[in-house]
Amino acid sequence: MRIKVVCCLLLATLSLVVLSACQPKRGDGTQPASSLGAPTLDDLRNATYVGLEVAGDTVTLRNGRWLGKPSGAASVVRPTATYARDLRLAGDLDGDGAEEAVAFIAYSGGGSGDFLSIAVMGRRAGAIRQVATALVGDRVQVRGARIENRAITLDLVQAGPADAACCPGDLVTRVWTLEDDSLVEIGPETTTGRLSPEAIGGGEWTLEAWDLDQPAAGAPSVTVSYQGGRLVGKSGCNRYSAAIKAGDLPGDVSVRPAAGTRMACPSPAMETEQRFLAALGGTSRIGFLAGRLALTYRTEKGLGTMLFATIAAAGPMATPNGGQ
Repeated sequence: MRIKVVCCLLLATLSLVVLSACQPKRGDGTQPASSLGAPTLDDLRNATYVGLEVAGDTVTLRNGRWLGKPSGAASVVRPTATYARDLRLAGDLDGDGAEEAVAFIAYSGGGSGDFLSIAVMGRRAGAIRQVATALVGDRVQVRGARIENRAITLDLVQAGPADAACCPGDLVTRVWTLEDDSLVEIGPETTTGRLSPEAIGGGEWTLEAWDLDQPAAGAPSVTVSYQGGRLVGKSGCNRYSAAIKAGDLPGDVSVRPAAGTRMACPSPAMETEQRFLAALGGTSRIGFLAGRLALTYRTEKGLGTMLFATIAAAGPMATPNGGQ
């Protein structure tokens, strides 16, 4: 009986050792992808991509940027690739229980073209791997992005049948699904309108940047929305209203001087208000950049592009921190 008990204990111990050896350990590269989560924004801004609109190039971003080699010995033109600010989506696209991330990368060969691609990135064997990629288009603008029912849905501004390449004007919605490690666009695109002041919509947008690389302070609040031919919102201290009119080309606009309330506020609210109203009155173009509303303006200090962020109606826009 004693020998039998010892044998049973030995068998149990061996079983535990075998089971322990088979279990994945943290940091050994075998941890399930579902426990690690989708690649982060920082991962995507420093990842390697292939299959973009780049002839023979493997693109490795560093802090969201890549600079390629000149096309020839006598050429000074170099291809570039840039991550689309902080635009990122995350979700389980292939149904395996682990989330993938969707990256947005724009490529330029040095000419007038600016080609946007999306890339599905996942974690495989402890490393970040590109699963699939798809070209979205030349000089498209991303108004909103989301994952719904395991599909990537993008709200875009792109060139319509009669638009010049420089000036896209159609508002469209397009959808891709991940099938056998390939991104497949499904169904016909849905056209929802044209790029005009109405595209700003009645939802409230909040000032995020005075220019592309010049963030705005979170306070005082500066906002904009569109209501019946006018831009309205908070200008830092007071509320304002300014008539806006569409120009000849898609996105071209003119803005009349704003009228507003006359409450006095301490600094820096008044300085913010004066700066915003000057830029608003000089606005000549509207558009969208990585889910932001972009108002391009000219003042006596030069050109600039204000960026406004929003999270609209249950989140059709990618959130500022990357869409989780």
